[in-house]
Amino acid sequence: MSVEENYELVTGESEAASATSDPVVRNIAQMPWQILASSPVLLAAIVLIAGAFRLIGADWDQLQHLHPDERFLTLVGTQLGLPQSLAQYIDPNSSPLNPYLLSDVTFFVYGTFPLFLIRAIAELSGGTDYDSFHLVGRSMSALFDMGTVAMVFVIGRRLFDRRVATIAALLYALAILGIQLSHFFAVDTFSTFFATAAIYLAAKSLDEKRWYQFAALGVAIGLGLASKLSTGLIVPLLLGYLGWRIYLELSEARPGHGDVGKDRWLAYGRWPTWAKQSLGIGASLVVAAVTFRVAQPYAFEGSNLLDFRLARPFVDAVNQQRSIQEGTYDWPPGIQWANTTSYLFPLKNMVVWGLGPVLGLMSLAAFTLAAIRIFTKRHWGLILPVGWAALNFVYFGSLVLKTMRYFHPIYPMAAVLSAWMLIFLWDRRRPLKLPWRRTLPAGFLPGSLIAIALGGTLL
Repeated sequence: MSVEENYELVTGESEAASATSDPVVRNIAQMPWQILASSPVLLAAIVLIAGAFRLIGADWDQLQHLHPDERFLTLVGTQLGLPQSLAQYIDPNSSPLNPYLLSDVTFFVYGTFPLFLIRAIAELSGGTDYDSFHLVGRSMSALFDMGTVAMVFVIGRRLFDRRVATIAALLYALAILGIQLSHFFAVDTFSTFFATAAIYLAAKSLDEKRWYQFAALGVAIGLGLASKLSTGLIVPLLLGYLGWRIYLELSEARPGHGDVGKDRWLAYGRWPTWAKQSLGIGASLVVAAVTFRVAQPYAFEGSNLLDFRLARPFVDAVNQQRSIQEGTYDWPPGIQWANTTSYLFPLKNMVVWGLGPVLGLMSLAAFTLAAIRIFTKRHWGLILPVGWAALNFVYFGSLVLKTMRYFHPIYPMAAVLSAWMLIFLWDRRRPLKLPWRRTLPAGFLPGSLIAIALGGTLL
């Protein structure tokens, strides 16, 4: 018997196989796969996939300007100019960026941050004419939605794990409505990006309690408001989430509730955790107000940044928009939503068209399962995505105008919850016994669901 055969008989492996069992050799062999499976590489690949769907075909209407909101923003944006100084920018009576000063604009309720950003980029790229401005806007709309893909990834990783993060980002990258809105120059993808970023920063800052994280949270909220006022729904969500965390903290630390709770209470000293969190969120709201004051300066009366008196044209526009949404103002395009059922009509549109039937039905199942887990198993990591989705759906589903883009902030959370449910089922996989005495592998059912979710969303 040869030396090699004797070695294999004794050890149960060949000499070649033993070489690959060497940790150094094995690590070198696995290095390419480890690099490909790393979070930055996975995220970059998914963002590139999202970009391909969002950036290709930007001039889909061949300069016909078929989108009404986009056409209005283009007409406004091409008439604006860049101010000569910061003082002129802040001054609502002389700034060339103020849309309320245009003679042919009688109603403007859009956020001004996206408009200002696109005007600045158009100036640099030479795209300030009517047939170029909207293309700059569409490109930026797509880029911000690609940013939302990244935000979905970091939320999934923060609240759950990398598996959830990867699947969630891929699901949102393939979601139909995000791809469609990325081909329009409007404010929806901007506001959704900042709202999603605020969800992530809220979870991170309340856990780590660092001042710059609370400041970043405030900037995200302020820019979200300056993109679309309805982003302000994030404020009651944050206050409710903070209140819940304070309740948990105090209930666990109250004296007399066990030795651990008593020790934690005494260990707090002068600055308990809940106080730091409360001060941090308070500071975030102050930063948000200042950011909104700077990014949407013409919502206010004066040129003093400390003057928060609202301007009459802005207030009138907001009141008119509210009347349109409530159905008390006769606005011809609103007729298309007449006699539509609250909540059921937008839900059908989300499932059938916005997410697609596969991801839509999976999102409904995931939301239901998540709500059950919150109330029965105290799975607190689900509160932010469930709360944000529920808050938006309850508010916008009650309006007369039930346009699909109003519900776009829900879509990132739908992707996160769907990915969480798929991994939840995968981690609890069991062999599946069939009636005809055959047994399917343990991962067959959840693996099939993951494949169906990704494949069905792609189709």
